[in-house]
Amino acid sequence: MDVLHHRAQQIKQAALGRLTASIAHEIRNPLSAISHASQLIGEWRNSPLEEARLLKIIDKHCGRIDRIIDDVLSLSKRRDIHPTSIHLKEWLEQLAVDYRLNQPDSDLILDFAKVPDDIRIRFDPMHLQQVITNLWDNA
Repeated sequence: MDVLHHRAQQIKQAALGRLTASIAHEIRNPLSAISHASQLIGEWRNSPLEEARLLKIIDKHCGRIDRIIDDVLSLSKRRDIHPTSIHLKEWLEQLAVDYRLNQPDSDLILDFAKVPDDIRIRFDPMHLQQVITNLWDNA
């Protein structure tokens, strides 16, 4: 029994290590963009349009870091899972509409033409939304 408990602890520690490395990587990228944009603002004699563009970059990446933190915090919250039957193509199309409303600057091209019309899945819609949105954010 002690061997199983020890092995379970090792697996948990390895998973935590991978999660920590992933979080650090995900945060480091937008921080680098923020740092670079702020340096450019401080060093150059920018036109108002250039400064507005750089400030938009800073704001976008601050929002990205905030979403990463929210996602990490939501991992620690245990919530009930409510799997339901989802018509995948319709669900994805509606999620894409919502995503574009929340990410108006995204140039991500989403095409669901190859998703068969008759595919249904059983999944928790909130969990699936989080997974798909994370994938789109990182695309």
